[in-house]
Amino acid sequence: ELNISLSSAKATLTVNCPDAEADIYLNEQKKGRGSWTGQLAEGMYAVEARKTSHRSTKQSLTLAKQEQKTVTLNAPQPIYGKLNLTSTPGNCEVFLDGKQIGKSPNIFSDILIGNHNIELRKDGYETQRQQVNIEEGKIADLSLNLKRIGGEVQQPEAQKPEPKPETKP
Repeated sequence: ELNISLSSAKATLTVNCPDAEADIYLNEQKKGRGSWTGQLAEGMYAVEARKTSHRSTKQSLTLAKQEQKTVTLNAPQPIYGKLNLTSTPGNCEVFLDGKQIGKSPNIFSDILIGNHNIELRKDGYETQRQQVNIEEGKIADLSLNLKRIGGEVQQPEAQKPEPKPETKP
């Protein structure tokens, strides 16, 4: 009678990221979100934590037969741009992707790059919605005119037509 036991030559790798929303990639293949554990053949690997509108963090490593290794990647770093928002009338509530961020007019800093939905609200006016693309290190300019409920769009003072002088026959 022979008692034979076999053990795997594969290594075990655990990849962790403090940002639970970051996607974990191994050699450009998505493996999980926040953390991942798997068995791999010995060799060289590239692990990466990715998140939309953030700079990825990467690390290369080498695994030996039957090695157990844990790697903790830094959280991906956010990439920001700015939004210069003006409105007529002023003092509107500004919402970015459904979250209130302040009042108009304003320059909003630290907005993640990418496409965002902007919404302006003010009592007595129809809500105005617009999409804006924020780019790294740039200021996106957006000017919105709200329409009075039951009325016309209020034009900025500088854009109102000048009254015509009355002429008598």
